[in-house]
Amino acid sequence: MYYGVKVSDDVLKVADVEVNYVDQTGTKQKEVMTSKEWKKTLDTKTLPLTEGVWAKITPKSAVASGNYQLKLNAAAAYEAKLANGKTVYDGYVIDPEAAPTTAQTADEVAAWCAQSPTLAFTVSKEGYSKETEVDFGGNGRWVVNGKWNPYTMSTEELGCLWLASWFGIIVENGNCHVYYED
Repeated sequence: MYYGVKVSDDVLKVADVEVNYVDQTGTKQKEVMTSKEWKKTLDTKTLPLTEGVWAKITPKSAVASGNYQLKLNAAAAYEAKLANGKTVYDGYVIDPEAAPTTAQTADEVAAWCAQSPTLAFTVSKEGYSKETEVDFGGNGRWVVNGKWNPYTMSTEELGCLWLASWFGIIVENGNCHVYYED
């Protein structure tokens, strides 16, 4: 199992980051990020196995106005050596090519922090992986038209997401169905 979380330099200036993950025994663990990159490699001999990682990002209490470039990359991957001798690999990532988000106020920083997605999947004994959910407690998310990852949303959907998360409301209009799910 492999997990990785990387944030832009500005993230640790304006927020605290706690990495939540599922270890090789299936137990949920937490570690505080003290640098802009966090990695974890774990071994297990048990399949099926559910992997999951979520960076809980909490804005610091006093964020001054500025020009912050906020970006989060996360990855969860595996290498499985199967009983038939075959080795398979797979993984999931938050788009590493996506541009950083610019935040200038404490409210914009808080809105960005609230959008941290969870990566989770289950690896079968046959080596196949299937996306799943892991509830780390507090990693609820806003969903727009069935999408929860901001990197897959249109500009209009991102606007609806911002409106909903900013005001904490459900948005229903012709092009956006936005709700919060725990």
